[in-house]
Amino acid sequence: MLLEDDRHIRQFVASTLDSEGYRVATAGSVREANLELGRNQPDLLVPDLGLLSYVSRIVAVDPARRRIVVERRAEGGVQVLETAMPALITMLEGSNELRFATTPGMFRAVRASVRHWDRAAAGIEDIKQIGLKGSPTIISRVFGPTPRAEKARLVAFDPADPDASAANLKQLLDEMPKVRKELESRRANTR
Repeated sequence: MLLEDDRHIRQFVASTLDSEGYRVATAGSVREANLELGRNQPDLLVPDLGLLSYVSRIVAVDPARRRIVVERRAEGGVQVLETAMPALITMLEGSNELRFATTPGMFRAVRASVRHWDRAAAGIEDIKQIGLKGSPTIISRVFGPTPRAEKARLVAFDPADPDASAANLKQLLDEMPKVRKELESRRANTR
C-alpha cells in the first residue's frame, strides 16, 4: 500500500511500481489508508515520501540504512536534515559541486540501463495539472541568469607528451585554486 497525499506523486509511484509487476493499493490520507487496511492486508506499506526542499548540499547517503542527510538554507542559517529514502529532493540553483565517481561507480554507471519515463509512465493524464501551469503558485516574473563574460576554455592534452600535458594541467589548476583544493582534499581522504 502506498500512502501519499500528493495525487501526482501517488500516481507516479503507483504506476512505476505497477510497471515493475507489483499490485499497488493507494491512499491519499491516513483515513483512506485505515479503510483500505480494514479490507486488505498489504505485504508492504510505503508511507508518504519525504520531501526536502531548498536543499543546498547533500551531506551523506547511507544506502544500507536507507538514510540521507542534507543541508537546507533557511532564514537565519542552514538546517541539517536527515530523512529516510526514498525521498523527493529539490535542489537550489547553483548548488552543484565538483564530484567524481569512484572507478567501480563509473563502471556501474556505464553498465546501467537508463529508464525513460514520460507522462504516461508517470500516470499524468492532464499535462495542465503539473508544472508552472498546474501550480497554485503565482509566477510574477520569470528571468534567466546573467550570461557569463568568461567562456569555457579547451585545454589540449597529448597522450604522446605526458610532461606537456602535466604542465597544462598544473597551469589550469593554478588558475582555479578552489578546484585544486577540492581535488587535493579528495585525494587526502582516499588514502
